[in-house]
Amino acid sequence: MTIETLDPTPAMLDALDRLLGAAYGHPVWRAQLDRFVSLYGSGWRVVLEYGEPVACGMAVSYGRFGWIGLVATRPDRERQGLGRRITAELLGWLRAGGVETIALDASDKGQGLYAQLGFRVVGHVRALAAPTLLPSTTLRPAADGDLATIDALDAETFGVPRADLHRYLRGEGARYVITDGGFACVQPEGTIGPAMARSATAAAALLTVSGATRLLLPPGSSYGELADSLGFIETRRLARMVLGPTLPGRRDLELGVANYATG
Repeated sequence: MTIETLDPTPAMLDALDRLLGAAYGHPVWRAQLDRFVSLYGSGWRVVLEYGEPVACGMAVSYGRFGWIGLVATRPDRERQGLGRRITAELLGWLRAGGVETIALDASDKGQGLYAQLGFRVVGHVRALAAPTLLPSTTLRPAADGDLATIDALDAETFGVPRADLHRYLRGEGARYVITDGGFACVQPEGTIGPAMARSATAAAALLTVSGATRLLLPPGSSYGELADSLGFIETRRLARMVLGPTLPGRRDLELGVANYATG
């Protein structure tokens, strides 16, 4: 078995879709997979056995820090060290690019492996089911003229600019709403995020956005109790783990993360 950089042919993406579905028990991955490969294709690694992927993972370099996600092993190849091999390969790729701080969101199953590689738990990402709320009258759809403001707010919160992510999500049909002191993206599948708010008033308005089904509330956010009070229900939590110095940015202002794979 060899570790290789992903060659995103249609056949390989179909095989990765099957691998992720088998590993995570969720059958629908192709839309997210296409998104991640389009944005972060150079950071994908696969373990191939006779040309078929049996393990995979991806890394994203944000320059100052990096993220690892979607580390998965086909169930019949578990406990053979493939997850460790993929993660070590991704760590090497990030460090070769000058990345010092690396983060990921780990299930209970994966925490032990990442702890052995030096990661430490710094909190938990809470997956919250969104209630149906009456949208705040202070919300308005983001226009093209708001993109610079969104990019600046996101960079302040996340620690680096992600203009390419926002433009890609808009192109894929995500809706952006804005209010005084904050913004939120509602992805096509209903996830609120990326989202940030400078105040509880802004956060409360953003959480009422229509069409939302889920919020991934990051550790360190100032708005956990607010989400609970509005009727958001926790369905899952993953450990946020970090290797190296503390993540940059105003994480207290972060209302929702884009996904587990990229922060």
